[in-house]
Amino acid sequence: MAFYRDHIYPHLVSALGDPKPIQKIRRRILPLAQGVFFEHGLSPDPDVSRWQRRTEPLFQLAFEGCHMTRDIPTLIKEAGFEIEQMDTDYLAPFPKSGSYCFWGVARPQ
Repeated sequence: MAFYRDHIYPHLVSALGDPKPIQKIRRRILPLAQGVFFEHGLSPDPDVSRWQRRTEPLFQLAFEGCHMTRDIPTLIKEAGFEIEQMDTDYLAPFPKSGSYCFWGVARPQ
């Protein structure tokens, strides 16, 4: 079994929506290592999140199962990581429903 010092997992959480695969990553990361994440997910803006829920089936079809309505920080924490640093923002002005992202660093708990 291989163990990793650091691991990068872009869009893993939003695509799967299940903490189990991330828990497997956590088990293979050395105790002092970090996970770098970049995910799109649920916007805190009620108007945008409403559009995210409406358009999610289209995004799933167009982008091979990606979910725009995932609560990314909660899923990362449920997988056994502690978020050390995280930023959020819209990466594009339009469509906001597809551009709200989370990125940062998490370490195994």
